[in-house]
Amino acid sequence: GHGSARFLIRRKYLYRAPLHPRPPKPPVEFIPYIYSEADMRALLEAVDARYEEDWLVRPTTVRTLLLLLYATGLRISEALALTNADVDLAESILTIRETKFYNSRLVPIGTHLVGVLARHRGRPATHPARRPGGSFLVARDGGRPLRQQATWSLHCVRGPAVREPPRTRP
Repeated sequence: GHGSARFLIRRKYLYRAPLHPRPPKPPVEFIPYIYSEADMRALLEAVDARYEEDWLVRPTTVRTLLLLLYATGLRISEALALTNADVDLAESILTIRETKFYNSRLVPIGTHLVGVLARHRGRPATHPARRPGGSFLVARDGGRPLRQQATWSLHCVRGPAVREPPRTRP
């Protein structure tokens, strides 16, 4: 603290205190926002209104990602890391592997999401090679979408579709 610095300055071990005289302001508290069904409809309509050529991640993949995140509560990195083998539609289970704190878990999914994921898996443009270890969600180039690409795509549709309250408290 400041007492230690004063002690060292008096004994000429330091010329000035290494710490700023005023402590930094604490970070602004994050307030989560949960999308309503109306918000999700607006987001999906915004995705459907986009042109295929505009994005590095196809709108059909962004639509699937939105529904996957909304229905399961997965982190975006967990959804993007899913492989074809991790998506067991017959058993209605997603296997989430070694994510935060290196834990793995099984996530049950409902029949509506199973249908969405089955339609996504059946699109040849989204799954050029259905290898078990291949990415379930695929970018335009055929590889796994980067988090930045997916986040930017979601940001592009969120702006015009949903007017969220401020995400932080002043």
